[in-house]
Amino acid sequence: MKSAENKYERTEGKAYEKTSGSFLKISVYRRRFTGTVCSIIFISLFCLIFALCFFTNIWADNRWQEVQAGFMTLEQQKRDRAEQLENYVNGIYAKPSLMEDTKTLFESITSQDYTNRREENSARSSMQIAWLPGDMRKLFCKQPAKGKCSHDTVTRGVKGDMAGQ
Repeated sequence: MKSAENKYERTEGKAYEKTSGSFLKISVYRRRFTGTVCSIIFISLFCLIFALCFFTNIWADNRWQEVQAGFMTLEQQKRDRAEQLENYVNGIYAKPSLMEDTKTLFESITSQDYTNRREENSARSSMQIAWLPGDMRKLFCKQPAKGKCSHDTVTRGVKGDMAGQ
């Protein structure tokens, strides 16, 4: 029996030597160590992916809010501009002198014809006649008192330079 016990101990010892190693004089079992390392790597990778998804989602939400805010700003500017144009057109209809000049402007064929018709209207009127191209500066100038306009056609008139035609 003694030899059987010695044989069993040797086999167990060989198995112990094959499946374990020594790290800082601590016995390390390879399968258990490999399983633990793989588990730690998997859990760390899962946590990293979760954190990246979380922060990417926050970043995307912030970008979406910025885009929405920019869109709302543009929509508000568009509404303000449409309201400004509507008020301007209503203002033209409210002033008979501007309506008369508008009629003269659209009935004219050339800029010289427009100038001649304005002279005729001025001779018939006891008040100062209105000038639609000059009044349109309200549309293109943010501060009409300063006289700085954002559009070049105001200085040339609505029809532009027709002398070359």
